[in-house]
Amino acid sequence: MSPPSQRRILGGYLPVVVGVVVMALVVALLPSRAPIAATAGGLPTAGAEGQAVTGDVEPCPDRELQVPESPYSPPCFAFDGDNGGATSRGVSADTIRVAYRVTPDTDYASVIQQMASVDFEPDTPESVQRTLRVLTDWFNQNFEFYGRKIELVPYDGKGTVVGEIFGGGQDAATADAVKVDSELDVFADISAITEPYANALTRRGIISLSPPYVSDEWFHERRPYGWSLTPSCTLVSKAATEYGTKRLFGEPARWAGDGLQGQPRKIAVISPDNPEYQRCADEGEAVIREAGFDFLRLTYTLDLAT
Repeated sequence: MSPPSQRRILGGYLPVVVGVVVMALVVALLPSRAPIAATAGGLPTAGAEGQAVTGDVEPCPDRELQVPESPYSPPCFAFDGDNGGATSRGVSADTIRVAYRVTPDTDYASVIQQMASVDFEPDTPESVQRTLRVLTDWFNQNFEFYGRKIELVPYDGKGTVVGEIFGGGQDAATADAVKVDSELDVFADISAITEPYANALTRRGIISLSPPYVSDEWFHERRPYGWSLTPSCTLVSKAATEYGTKRLFGEPARWAGDGLQGQPRKIAVISPDNPEYQRCADEGEAVIREAGFDFLRLTYTLDLAT
């Protein structure tokens, strides 16, 4: 495949990556309500529990839908009562504080742009900050937080997205997590898009969003603090290899060139040498082995320069 073709294909995925980062904000800010009988064991609390709503609830006086003009919106009901006050770290009767790390190098989408050699201008840090502020205002206007408002808390971090996404930078990521833990008094951090930073936050009991494609084990080991918008790489690996065992392994190559068309397919599983991705490759290998097929397993090192 020619370099221009590669750029066109990879460039097509860049909006998806940008969407993942933006939707991480959506997930962090969406309101949720646990069943009255449910409890959240292990979550840090620093105040009285809110009172359960009883009896009939009144529709919102100003609109029928929670989010006007959205076909996905639930009905809007007005909240009136005690919201519990300071129910968790970073939560008061009036605000829910959410951190956002501003790194000195770049944002996640720009890293992907560099990897894909996409030829267009990335968003500036100021533009990203403005987008986050506007989204925060939009959620505060359209969603029910039971008397509270989301307060975005940006801060200048020491870590870098580039360094952390390629396996380094743990010391700086840890220093940033310590700052969040000891100085910012927040409920969650929506900028934990690298594994080192998310690891450092979850160790300190801070809800973190959203490292992409980590393993099922990663979530189990860090529950209830580690969250991600994307599926786990365990799920992706199992689904891909199951498809391979049912539709590809042992079947003749249909679209190969001269000398290979019609020959039995030979399959390789290729994954980065990151420990999390290797966990998921192990799961995929188990699916293939259980189905009785042989394959070639290869690894490579993530490198922005190549």
